[in-house]
Amino acid sequence: MSPIITTISNSGARGKVRAPGAGPVAAPFFSDDFAGPARNNANGFTWNSTGARVAPVVFDGYDCLRFRYGPDAIGADSSAEQPFNLGRDLTELWIEYDLHIPANFVLRNDLPANNKFLALWGADYNVGTTALLEYEYAGSTTSSVSKMVSLADLYPGQLVRGGDRFRATSFLTAALGGTWQQVRVHYRHASGPGATDGVFEGWFGGALQFRSRTDWVFWQTGGSNYMRKGYLMGWANSGFTDETDFHIRGIKFYDSDPQWGMV
Repeated sequence: MSPIITTISNSGARGKVRAPGAGPVAAPFFSDDFAGPARNNANGFTWNSTGARVAPVVFDGYDCLRFRYGPDAIGADSSAEQPFNLGRDLTELWIEYDLHIPANFVLRNDLPANNKFLALWGADYNVGTTALLEYEYAGSTTSSVSKMVSLADLYPGQLVRGGDRFRATSFLTAALGGTWQQVRVHYRHASGPGATDGVFEGWFGGALQFRSRTDWVFWQTGGSNYMRKGYLMGWANSGFTDETDFHIRGIKFYDSDPQWGMV
């Protein structure tokens, strides 16, 4: 079993150090280091079946989950998606893992260019509030991270953009190819209709990439305002010209505040 490291080489800072006396650090209700041929299922959490493009492998000396894309012709695309079931209904969730960006990472401008990165939803992907992160082409060396929401009561069965979009030059750039970067995401549903206590925020390589509170939809009347299901990575609409492998290691899911100490 390979160790899960706590520092990342060739990457940004992993966040600020917690202040003394900040309180106990919450333990994840589920974690997986992807050691061995099978994914770990425990504490109600289950990894759902996926295709051959997602597989446990040893990479860079670590046990990882590999996501393989391409090669795709222009106009074609590919998918590498790992679905999961949290095994519980949560209104607040923290996720962290380390992501290796392929050394040959090139994000091409082949419309539609939105590529899935992380999704969370309740009973139905298209009903209620779906938290969805994507990345897409924004220039020769930059990508963007955006968030989308399913407004079932206004646009049944459709995903529409909610709130603002965030362009981040440090998010999945070609310059970061061949490096490990830490990913941290925190999502909380609003406590009820009209409430402004929801939050959707994420860090990449130790840097805050987005934080949305009152400028996004965190509650849908008649929808499942909780999280139970999700997936890692997913469909790459832009496609990749060459065979391109992403790797994830040391993933953790929390249902109470891990006190990352990041602002």
